[in-house]
Amino acid sequence: MGKPSTPSPLLPADEFSQTRRRLVDSPDALHATTTIHTADFYGNHASWIVDTFRTSDGETVLIQRLAADRPTRLVIPPDVMAHLLRHHDRVAVLAKRRHGHTLIALRKERGDVLGNPDALAKARRARKARKGAK
Repeated sequence: MGKPSTPSPLLPADEFSQTRRRLVDSPDALHATTTIHTADFYGNHASWIVDTFRTSDGETVLIQRLAADRPTRLVIPPDVMAHLLRHHDRVAVLAKRRHGHTLIALRKERGDVLGNPDALAKARRARKARKGAK
């Protein structure tokens, strides 16, 4: 291992700048960027710049919020992004499940027959037979 390099006084030394420079210079990094412009009811505008980098370590997201009151720059590292993506997937599954339950309740309310009654009865009998055999 070589000796650690000393930071250049000419380059920005904050975490955001260093991370972005490292990821942009990485040959295996895939990069996507998006700019979103928002305005609230009072006409206060903000611009959000979202840079996503995918490397062998995972996904790193750099977020910049440019607004008159308080500009912000965030680095979301791969381990935090992995948790965010898992949360996103879990919430999507829960939303689909909730929607499915709502649809079933509506169909029952209408009086629809759900499933194949003959097959359901056969499955119930088979379950009872297995339970009785234990």
